[in-house]
Amino acid sequence: MTVEERFEKLAELLVDFASAIEAECIRIKQRAKELVEHELGLKEEIFEILNWEEKEGEKLGKFEIASKDKNKDNLNAWNHAYNILKVNNANIKEHFGSKDWKYYYWLFDGYPDVIFRKKRNST
Repeated sequence: MTVEERFEKLAELLVDFASAIEAECIRIKQRAKELVEHELGLKEEIFEILNWEEKEGEKLGKFEIASKDKNKDNLNAWNHAYNILKVNNANIKEHFGSKDWKYYYWLFDGYPDVIFRKKRNST
């Protein structure tokens, strides 16, 4: 076997190895998402106990916010809910919540002291 043939064989093996690792990473990501969807023991009550204000926007339609200021009497609960969303990188496109929950939840970069939510059956 020539040097070129050995090099091609090695390159082929490395590509196959990288493809296998990539496929496994995708599988792990899917399993992690399934675990979140099974709530990891979390219940929506963590979020429901917060004080929510109704809002309406041109793009979002009706939604609600729980601001830190309006939850001063229940700050521990607000911080707990906020940290759950922060750890899970919940944003408007990748929101947080089980499919069984009434709402989905997220954070928005420009509003560091606000939790957002919207009803699942709303458009």
